[in-house]
Amino acid sequence: MKDRLSKYYTYGILACWTIACFIFFQFFYSYHFFFKEQSQLFLLTPDYINSYFDKPAWLACLAGDFITQFYYYEFAGAAILTLSLLILGDLTRRSFDAFGFSKFSFGLAIVVMTLEAICHFNSNFSLSSTFALIGGFALFLLYLPIKRNLFRWIAAILFTIFGYWLFGYGSFVFTFLLIGINIKRKDWYKDSILLIAFITPLFLRGNYLLTWQESLTYPGIGSLQKPNFVTEAILSLDNELYFGHPQKVIRLARKSNLHLPEVSYFYNLAQVEQGTLADSLLTFYQPAFLGLFMKTGPDEPLIDLYIGNEIYYRLGELTLAEHSAILADIFSPTHRNVRMIKRLAEVNLINNDTTAAMKYLRLLNNTLLYRKWAESRIPNKQTVDIKLRIQERRKLLNRTDTLRTPNDFPTILRSLLQSNPDNRIALDYLLCYDLLWKNISNFKKDYDRFCIQTKHKRTNRIYREAILIYLAGKNASLEEWERYTIPQGIRKDFMNYTEIYEKNNGNGMALKDRYGKTYWFYFHFATLKRG
Repeated sequence: MKDRLSKYYTYGILACWTIACFIFFQFFYSYHFFFKEQSQLFLLTPDYINSYFDKPAWLACLAGDFITQFYYYEFAGAAILTLSLLILGDLTRRSFDAFGFSKFSFGLAIVVMTLEAICHFNSNFSLSSTFALIGGFALFLLYLPIKRNLFRWIAAILFTIFGYWLFGYGSFVFTFLLIGINIKRKDWYKDSILLIAFITPLFLRGNYLLTWQESLTYPGIGSLQKPNFVTEAILSLDNELYFGHPQKVIRLARKSNLHLPEVSYFYNLAQVEQGTLADSLLTFYQPAFLGLFMKTGPDEPLIDLYIGNEIYYRLGELTLAEHSAILADIFSPTHRNVRMIKRLAEVNLINNDTTAAMKYLRLLNNTLLYRKWAESRIPNKQTVDIKLRIQERRKLLNRTDTLRTPNDFPTILRSLLQSNPDNRIALDYLLCYDLLWKNISNFKKDYDRFCIQTKHKRTNRIYREAILIYLAGKNASLEEWERYTIPQGIRKDFMNYTEIYEKNNGNGMALKDRYGKTYWFYFHFATLKRG
C-alpha cells in the first residue's frame, strides 16, 4: 500500500511540474520561442546538413535546430520544450537508479529538469544544448547492459570519443556517470577514461576552429538567471506587429507600463499603420526620436538591430531596411535569421532586383515552413494580392540622390516626401519628429512645405497646437493666422492655457489635469536629454 501511495505521490508531483512548466512558457514566455525560431534558417539541402559536421555535437545540433523550426506554431514551443525536459528528467532518474539511489533519483531528476528549464529563460540558449545532455544520459544507459569487462572497456573509449562527436559537452555527462559507476564496481583503473574525455575536445578543437573553452562547452552551457520579462514584452510587441495585429500591439504596449524606447517604437508603428500617430503621440511615453526610430550600427543592442528595419520598410527607405536586416542577420546567434532573409527578399522584390530576390527566395524555398511563402513571391508566380502589395510599396521608394548618414532621420524623411508627397507615414513621422524635439521652426517649415504647399492638409489637433505656439511666438499677422484655419475651440483653449500658465508662474501642476496631454504642456515641461 505504501509503495502504491508513493507511486501516486510521484506521479502527482510530475504532473504538477509538467503543467507548471507548460503554462509558464506558453502564457508568460511564449514570444521567446518565436524569436528562437526566427533566429535560425534550417535548410533541407545536403550542403546545409553537411555543415553540421564542421563542429562537434552534430547530432544534438541537427536535431535541436530541426525541431526548433516548429516553434513557428502557436503552443508548439512550450509543448516541445516541456516534452524535452521530461525526457531529460526520465533519463536522469534511470541513470541514478543504476547507482542504487532510487530514493533520491526522482528528486534529482526534478532538480535537473528545473535547472535546465531556467537556462531556457535566456533567449540565446538553444534546444540543442538540452539535446546534448539527453544524449549524454542516453549513452550511459546504453553502456550499462554491457556485461563483459573487455567490451565495457572498449565501449567506454568509443562512447567517450564518439559521444563528443555526437553530443559535444553532453558526453561529459556520460564520462562522470561512468566514473561513478566504476567507483561503485571498484573498477578504479577505468577512471583513466576521464583523461580521454578531456583530451578529445582539446585535440580536435583546431579542426573545429574553437577556443579551448568553446571546445569543452559546445554547443553551449546554460546559465541560471531570472526570466527576462522586459525582453519578453519587447518580443511580444515585435511579433504581434509581424503577425499583423496593430491593435493588440497598442494594448500590450499600454499594459506593459514600460518606459522604454523599444516599447514606444512599436506603439508608434502600430498607431501610424492605422493613421492615428499624431492623435495618440502624447498619450504614451515618448523618449524624443528614440520612440520613432532605432539607431542602426554594430554597437547597438541585438534587439534594436533586430527590430530597426520595420520602420524603414514601412516608410519605403529600403536601402536602410536592407542594411538593418543584414546587420541583424550577421549578429544573430547562428548568423542565420529566417525573418531577416524574408525581409531581404521583400526589399529586393520591391526594388525590382529579381536576381537578388531569387537568391533569398531559393533559400526560403528549401525550408520546411517557409516554402509556400517563397513560392508565392517568385516572379511570374505571384498572386494578384502580392503583386498589388509590391506595387504599392514601390510607390514609396526614395528616388532622390542625397548623401545621408543612417541616423540622419529628418533628411531621410524629407527625401522620401520629395520622391512621393503622398507618403502618409513619412509625413506623420517627420512632423512628429520635429515636435518631439520641440523644434517648432523646423516643424513650421516642414508643415508648410509638405502640407500647405502640397495641399495634404493635416487637421490633427497636435499639429494645430504646435502651429499656435509658432504664431504666438512670432506675433503673426491676422492673414497668417487665417492661413492655417485653426478652429476657434483650439484657439480658446490656447488662450486659457496661456492665462493659467502666466498666472501660476509656469507651475505645471496647475495645468496638468486639464492640459497634460496637449502639445503645449509637452513643449513647456518635457525634458530632453541628448544621448
